[in-house]
Amino acid sequence: MIEVRIGITQLPKELEIELKEDSSRDELISKVEEMMNSGSGILWLTNRKNSKIAVPVSKISYIEITDELEERRVGFGA
Repeated sequence: MIEVRIGITQLPKELEIELKEDSSRDELISKVEEMMNSGSGILWLTNRKNSKIAVPVSKISYIEITDELEERRVGFGA
């Protein structure tokens, strides 16, 4: 499962989305890069409940993409 955190300008809280199981991290990264380079448009994401989320690209301050299959470290030694 892929988890996406999006920081939106002028909002104190980030948007957290768990994407559908069949989502591809590499495809998402290339889609985000393409849209960010254009500087306009709407980034559409589909969460695991099959809801569509729209984020205006011009309002995105950062995006963090985490793959749940990657090792997660917990504790003081992380």
